[in-house]
Amino acid sequence: MRGAISAALALALGLAAVPARADGSRCGPVPPITEPTEEARAVYESAKEHARHDRYDEALAAYQRAYDLSPSYVILFNIGKAAELTGDAARAIVAYECHLEHGGADVDATRQAEVTAAVRALEKKVGLIALQIDEPGARVTIDGTPVGVSPIQALLPVNPGKRLVQVQGSRAESRAIEVVAAERLVLEFTLAKPVAPERPPPFRFPSGVVGAAWILTGLLGASTAVTGTLAIIGAKDIEGEVYLGPARMPPPGSGLEEKIERTEALSVAADALLTALLITGSAAITFSVVNAVNTPAEATPPVKVGVGPGGVVLQVGPF
Repeated sequence: MRGAISAALALALGLAAVPARADGSRCGPVPPITEPTEEARAVYESAKEHARHDRYDEALAAYQRAYDLSPSYVILFNIGKAAELTGDAARAIVAYECHLEHGGADVDATRQAEVTAAVRALEKKVGLIALQIDEPGARVTIDGTPVGVSPIQALLPVNPGKRLVQVQGSRAESRAIEVVAAERLVLEFTLAKPVAPERPPPFRFPSGVVGAAWILTGLLGASTAVTGTLAIIGAKDIEGEVYLGPARMPPPGSGLEEKIERTEALSVAADALLTALLITGSAAITFSVVNAVNTPAEATPPVKVGVGPGGVVLQVGPF
């Protein structure tokens, strides 16, 4: 497996960023050692020929091609040197670092010192980007070049200039930045949407309560009407039997007093029933309004209004 380092270094010379692993290393896994193929040997020799004639762009591309055919930490040194000579400091840094990491104890002390000094000098020519992404597994690119998958703990060396950092996870986010040599830039990306607290369903009165309130309102309305009517009739009857003047009295056995008492009782009962009617009617209206306001729109059936032989017709959907 050539890993992220091969994928990034195989890009064009103008590469602005290089890949990084989540464990803090900028290198991919160490590729298995295999015998170079004939094609790889030929490409490698052509790369050296380009380098001897100071054609470093061509040499860089050929070294990369040779590495892709037969990965070797030795070629990574050549890639780093060619990238350094073409001015691609970010690419040179990662190639040098991976040369030391993949080579391990096989890299002698002299070469280690040379590469370490080169990396320190090159780090002054690049900016370093620290990425803080709140969502793991998000793909990160800089100027369209893949640099890894979050979380990325390594500082990314990036060539100076205007760059576009893009992060793609549960949603995409991009940031245009200006990279300055020898400066560190921290970029924070918030991809995960905050989880909204689950809202309880809106309060609605039970349909049985609402129905009972309207039934009681209807009964009280009818009772109030009947009782009030009887009280009015009784009052009219009493008016016809009242005698004017202090010397005139109702005839014996007329039952006027009894009628007066009954009419007064009916009036009191009508008043009480009217009060109860107002209370239950207000409650029924309130219950219905609350339920109508708190009913989801999708749960409200459509209503169609039309005119028929018997008058206005209301039809409740679906149609």
